[in-house]
Amino acid sequence: LAVDTFSNGARVFGRHEENMIELWLPTVDVLCYIADNSILEAILGKRVDIAGVVVRNEKGEYLLVQEARADVRGKWNLPAGRVDDGETPEQAALREAREETGYEIELHSEKPVIERYVKEARRTFHIYEARTVGGELHVEPTEALDVAWLSYKKITQLHASGDMRADIMYEAISLVESKNQ
Repeated sequence: LAVDTFSNGARVFGRHEENMIELWLPTVDVLCYIADNSILEAILGKRVDIAGVVVRNEKGEYLLVQEARADVRGKWNLPAGRVDDGETPEQAALREAREETGYEIELHSEKPVIERYVKEARRTFHIYEARTVGGELHVEPTEALDVAWLSYKKITQLHASGDMRADIMYEAISLVESKNQ
């Protein structure tokens, strides 16, 4: 997707799936990659929020996705992603869960477990509690390395070892876990 073309022939592309900007400078035949949310948002002219779901099954396990994207490869995360143009956070959370896990998901409530701006990520996170209502577990290689149901104990170990992608995702799982004790 070409975002802009300049008079000198330079082109800027937004690579949303990799959270990168690709800048091609033909005068010096250089291709630059910029992985910075503030630069991406400045070029696109908007802030992009993140929506995700905490899904707990009847065994008390949580649905997690192991990231495939290069800058977070191998980290575990909730099914989550960017809110696209024209989507509500609720719609984005359901879409991301389906794309990343293969499951059809239903929100417990339109009120998020967590809705907070995280300064370090320059994002507002909208995390909802949800349940599976259909579909079947499927790993989409462009989206994830793995998808698994993990115990809260295992997730706590992953968080302690730095193998969870973001603290806010662990916090959301912990809030749901404490509610179910």
